[in-house]
Amino acid sequence: MANSPDRGRKKSSSPSEGNDLPPHNIAAEEGVLASLMIDQEEIDAVVQLLKPYHFFRDQNRLVYEAIVHLWGQDLEIDQLTTTH
Repeated sequence: MANSPDRGRKKSSSPSEGNDLPPHNIAAEEGVLASLMIDQEEIDAVVQLLKPYHFFRDQNRLVYEAIVHLWGQDLEIDQLTTTH
């Protein structure tokens, strides 16, 4: 047992015990961003429900804010314009 990878780690009785991270799904965040770039007609409906603070990953939050800003200015939304 001396070579156990769990040596020195505290065992928890529940999956969430000891985990300070909020629930998140990076792949889902990125899927939403990609969908908004593809189907910009849906942005109006999405911004009513999804707020920047809902994003766990800061980079994804910034891209979402860029999408919303560009959409509000009636500017082109694509991978290039959302990252610069």
